[in-house]
This record gives sequence, C-alpha cells and structure tokens, in this order.
Amino acid sequence: MDNTGGSKSEERPDGQIGNATPPHQDTMQVCLSGHKITGHYEENPESRRERCANCGEPFPWSKAEEKEFLAKDYGTADISKLLIDDDLKNIIQDRLDEAELCLRARAPLSAVIACGSAVEGMLYAYACNNMKLYNQAKAAPKDKNGKVRPFDDWTLEDLINVAKEVSHIDEGAKKFAQPLRDFRNYVHPRQQLKEAFNPDLAMAEVCYQVAKLIISNLEQS
Repeated sequence: MDNTGGSKSEERPDGQIGNATPPHQDTMQVCLSGHKITGHYEENPESRRERCANCGEPFPWSKAEEKEFLAKDYGTADISKLLIDDDLKNIIQDRLDEAELCLRARAPLSAVIACGSAVEGMLYAYACNNMKLYNQAKAAPKDKNGKVRPFDDWTLEDLINVAKEVSHIDEGAKKFAQPLRDFRNYVHPRQQLKEAFNPDLAMAEVCYQVAKLIISNLEQS
C-alpha cells in the first residue's frame, strides 16, 4: 500500500507497470512472396505449411536457419566505406537509420520498407559503377527484343540476382533478402491488402540484418 491508501504499482523486468499482462507474442510464417500463413507458428505447429496456398511459393528458410542468421555479427548499418556518391550515400544512410528507429518502435512494415529502399539504393549505385559487368550478367533483365533494360527499369529482385551473379553479394544475402523483393508494393495499402503481406518484427529484423550483410559484402567486393 502507498501512503494514500491505494495499491502501489510495481515495475516489472519486462517494463510493464503493475499487474498488466504483457501482450502475447508468437512467430509469423510467411512465404517467399511475403504472404502470411500463420501468426501462431510456435503455439500451433499444425498451422505450419510447406508451400503458400495463395501463390504456391515455398518458404525461404527454417526457423533454425533464421535464428542462426540473426545471431551472426555483420557489423553496423554504416555505409561510409562504400563506393557511392556522397549525396546518394547520405540518403541511403538516412533510410538505414530510419529502419533502426522503426525496429525500436516495433513498426515492422515501416522497417521493411526502409530496408528495401536502402538495399535497392546500394545495389543500384554499384550497378551504375559497374555498368558493363552488370549488363553482361545472365540474370540482367531484358526487354522483348532481348536488349538489357536500363538500370532505372530494374527491380530490386533484378539487382539482387545480378549482384549475386557478379559476386557483389553472397548466397546468404540473396536468400534472406527475399521478403524485400516487392517492398515498393507495400507502400500502397491496397496492394498490401491484395498480397496479404503482414510482416512481423522477426521479419523486419531479418531485413535489417540483410542490409548489414549486404554492406559487409559490398565493402569486400
């Protein structure tokens, strides 16, 4: 009791005040296209699936692989050492800083979009700095006449595939970057609803880790 006669609230280790019950949390399962399959991966194992019922895509990694990936140290999300024009570099760094703030604020969708934007910016810059290498890659996207499309028309998926082919990023970066492929679509609520894309905090953490891995890869390329 406090000196006013009321019950005194105590702060618990989890940051909650008093006897409030913390919100229940579980793991979300999504496919390569980002479609939500279940929000209760751990609690209800029977809800897990091998492939997505919406698009037929498989799931990109196991929970054990995800845990191992997140446990690795790829340094910080600092692109100061990358060979990118300073003006563009400042914008990309702002996106990465924003992604970190979104993670802290538990805003996963905003974090995913910020990470996708930053990754696209980094890979686009390296494509422009290595035009011949990227244009000659087998994975370079082509128009109906077989001509390689201008970089401005490349999707993030195109940039990821070619960056992996020319050894600017590794297989792990390509694999775990899958949720970022269509990040542009999720800026629009109707498209997000259509594609049933509902990232959780775990997915956002994977995307941020991917961004740090790609920075590390590009520093060594």
